[in-house]
Amino acid sequence: MEYIEIEKDFYLNYVIGTGKDFKNYIKWKSQSGIWGDDVEIQAMSEIYQMRIEIYTYKITPMRTFHETLNQYKDKVIKLSYHGKSHFNSLKEIKFKEKGIFKDTFGIVEQQALINAKKLSDLRKFIQQKSHKNNP
Repeated sequence: MEYIEIEKDFYLNYVIGTGKDFKNYIKWKSQSGIWGDDVEIQAMSEIYQMRIEIYTYKITPMRTFHETLNQYKDKVIKLSYHGKSHFNSLKEIKFKEKGIFKDTFGIVEQQALINAKKLSDLRKFIQQKSHKNNP
């Protein structure tokens, strides 16, 4: 949720309401036991720089996040969704590796937050500079 908050300018378009509603959304979704949806899956795709496929009752994905994005070659996060329920992680039976990431848990996430914060600060700096030069 911290990543979504940093990237507020983008994600605000996907949360209905005003800036106050966005803050309430972040607060609500940050609670333990609250399930994620498309907004959080989009953020997860960006954080892990991976394609995420959502499957329902077919062998082709119902929805794909970041179709072309995949820094981990052919590895994809696959989730199943079965109507008004929650998402389940899918794994191929022949999948032999211990995990997708070589980094220790938390490092990828922390680096994504650092990078997002740097980009957010840069965008704000450019906006301020632009306003000063074009009154």
